[in-house]
Amino acid sequence: GSGIPILLSDGSGVESIGFDLFYDPALLEVSRVERGTGLPAGATLEARLSAGRVQVQMWVQEQQCFSSFLYVRSW
Repeated sequence: GSGIPILLSDGSGVESIGFDLFYDPALLEVSRVERGTGLPAGATLEARLSAGRVQVQMWVQEQQCFSSFLYVRSW
């Protein structure tokens, strides 16, 4: 499989972020969402996968700077 990195260009002062990623399930199959190297150790990441949609929520306990915070993995 391969991955699609999702990057936040400037995460300074960000405490939470949420987004929906919509895609064509005939062209892409998403198998999981993984933590990226730029996600702070104490951060929580939740992802819900369904055909054609990935819902992502991420938050940290305190204001921390993060950048490359997750990878969407496909087969």
